[in-house]
Amino acid sequence: MISSLIAKYENWLTGGRLAFLFIIATAIYLVMVLLTLPELSQKAGGLQMFDLLPTGYDSPYAMQLLQSLGEDGRWYYLAIQIPLDLLYPGLLSAVLSGAWLMLLQRGDITANSSKTFAIVAILAGLADYGENLAVATMLINFPNISQALITTASWFTVIKSGLTTIFFISLTILAGRVFFVKK
Repeated sequence: MISSLIAKYENWLTGGRLAFLFIIATAIYLVMVLLTLPELSQKAGGLQMFDLLPTGYDSPYAMQLLQSLGEDGRWYYLAIQIPLDLLYPGLLSAVLSGAWLMLLQRGDITANSSKTFAIVAILAGLADYGENLAVATMLINFPNISQALITTASWFTVIKSGLTTIFFISLTILAGRVFFVKK
């Protein structure tokens, strides 16, 4: 089934479509990094948002952040940041997996096992969606938040960060192989 989905995406994918997805994903990323996340950090007295803590966070930090945000900050996070972060993971997953598949094609690497690695980008996106759902739940239910919810949100953050790092390293290695290693 995964191979079938990858094949369909590969058939749909063109350089122009990948570039279009990249432009949209980058625009959303820039809005978040340059506008919404700094605004949230300012509202929270300089604390970093959950998305920016790749090694996760504990319950005291989560409660401090949510308290520091105040009602206005929690509303901003839920109404502005979360909707942007619902668009971004899918777009980033599409861009990263598309770049992987196009590099494989350019390098004439046809092994299905190599193509299947594109799923790592999709899994990272799914972990990001899990993180967003858990964070939104914390924002809505503050101050009545369970330790289990905070732990779940933190684990989604760690998984997202780990998978994204693994994928970027692998993508860099693949690009080096395709562009710099002579056959």
